[in-house]
Amino acid sequence: MNVLVLIGVAAFAMCTFWAAQSVALIYVGEPLALPLQYTTRAPLVRMTSQLMIQVIWIIILVGTPIALGVSPLEALQRAFTLPVPWRKIAIAFLITFIPFCLGYALYIKTQWLLLRAEVRSSHTSAEAAYALFDADPFGSA
Repeated sequence: MNVLVLIGVAAFAMCTFWAAQSVALIYVGEPLALPLQYTTRAPLVRMTSQLMIQVIWIIILVGTPIALGVSPLEALQRAFTLPVPWRKIAIAFLITFIPFCLGYALYIKTQWLLLRAEVRSSHTSAEAAYALFDADPFGSA
């Protein structure tokens, strides 16, 4: 039963995503499309899709416990209940792992920005450089 509730919450989140994408597409004057299947390069549509992907995760992580009648904080506490020695190990791991991930993400972002600047400066056609980096989430321009 819990899996069916999770699927239902995820379907609701995806419909919400599709509705937000449709509103953005209508606003910029593009035809409606399936989720993440739009062909426009309009920044409003792309940013709406990127924001709604994060909203979907929040809806799933918070909405599923609420739909099951459990407090989200209680569900989180139940999901990560560990014996005391393992709890200390998990906390120590998170304290060291999260800054490492953030540092690596910053490194990747700076390398991407440097590569993007290099491609823009080396190509005479700015459109070719934009097509290289401004593709939709599935990589097609």
